[in-house]
Amino acid sequence: MKKNVNRESLFSQLILFLRRADLFYFSVLGVLFFVIFRANILVPLVNEDFDLNAFGKTTTQLFDACVHQYLGWNARIGDILSLILSTIPIDIYNTFNAVATLLFILVMVYIAKIPLNRVSKIARVNAVITAFFLLVFLVYRPGEVFLWRTGSANYFYPALFILLFSIPWVHLFFNGRDVFSEIKTRLLRNAGSLLYIVTGIVIGHANENSSPVIALFLVINLTVQFLRREKIRFWMIGSFVSLSIGVILLLFGPSTQHRIEFYSNVFGVSSSPVSLFLDNVISVTYSFLHFGVYVFVLMVFTYFLVKSKSKKIFLRFSILYFLLALFCAFILAAAPYQEPRAYFISSVFLILGVIHCLYYLQDYEKEVLFLTGIVIIFYSPFLLGEYGNMQKRHYWQLERIRVIEESLDDTGNILIPKMPMTSSQLVLVGGTEDESIRMSRYFHLSQDRRVLIEK
Repeated sequence: MKKNVNRESLFSQLILFLRRADLFYFSVLGVLFFVIFRANILVPLVNEDFDLNAFGKTTTQLFDACVHQYLGWNARIGDILSLILSTIPIDIYNTFNAVATLLFILVMVYIAKIPLNRVSKIARVNAVITAFFLLVFLVYRPGEVFLWRTGSANYFYPALFILLFSIPWVHLFFNGRDVFSEIKTRLLRNAGSLLYIVTGIVIGHANENSSPVIALFLVINLTVQFLRREKIRFWMIGSFVSLSIGVILLLFGPSTQHRIEFYSNVFGVSSSPVSLFLDNVISVTYSFLHFGVYVFVLMVFTYFLVKSKSKKIFLRFSILYFLLALFCAFILAAAPYQEPRAYFISSVFLILGVIHCLYYLQDYEKEVLFLTGIVIIFYSPFLLGEYGNMQKRHYWQLERIRVIEESLDDTGNILIPKMPMTSSQLVLVGGTEDESIRMSRYFHLSQDRRVLIEK
């Protein structure tokens, strides 16, 4: 009996220490940064990265490439950003991307706690760790979203911009708080509002399935403000209008119509629009339920543990972000082709719901801390295995590039080893026929020479 008391006392002391120690929180952030940064280092150029680097790096070349991309192929801000990121030296990019990924986690944790008055330090640590592991295991091929330079520009960074853009609206929706009115200096307040309004156009170009949903969230906010008979301020109307303009330019621009026609031809879409839409609805439903059902069950379970006075806030947040995730997913049914990475923003909204659930389990800190420890112990070997796969692929790609560089002065085609295929969450795809063409362009080979990949 005495041993049990001592064990309980030691565990209670550990809980008390963690509650008081900001050092532990920042240590966790430091460890996560190292893990993320190390993963970034192990990612070589792959697929479209070679094309983007072949455009050139002068200001004029970059501007011309951005205009060509916006008008001719894709109006997403991600495609423009991918061109810009391609000009950054790899070491600087790896550091920048690791910092941005950690910021993304912190922004998610912050948004999930906005409706709450207070969260404990240990709950904050649990939220950060949970967000990290869910982004690794819930997101489809997170390596292609966070680590791959082209993929991160098209999915990760737009999602980060969306979350940052949504913060004033989340405060307004749950707390009735106008963050811009709290800026005391009038000049700074007006400048901040105008800058925020301008960014709405950029957010409107984020993605075809996320930008319209954010516009819907703003409509809900404005409606609530009207029903509350609260003052609708200039930044609210202005940011909604600018966001809507961005969405319209994205959805109905000539480059988007061209891309729709291209994918329709590539994937042989010959059935009627109604039949295609119904088939897509079935496909999207399956994909969403693949991860959405678990979050829904967790939300229902947490609801019965939440104190009565907090149930209303919990329901509002959970239902809001579950519906936003649902809408982002089902908009994809209107597209001729569903890229699995396009479900990323839906995953993010669902993870926000999970983190919010965790904050309501503060009365069960010991149990949650224990489960967090189990998760870390259970999944650490998996992450180490992923690192091993990434390292092998990294050195394999470096060897291929070495072979090409040593053969540049020779004549004839350049034969490089085939990239080994691995079943992995973080290891990026590559080694396709398209990649050989892109590598040929990247190394500026003449038209009668090509990089060939061994069969």
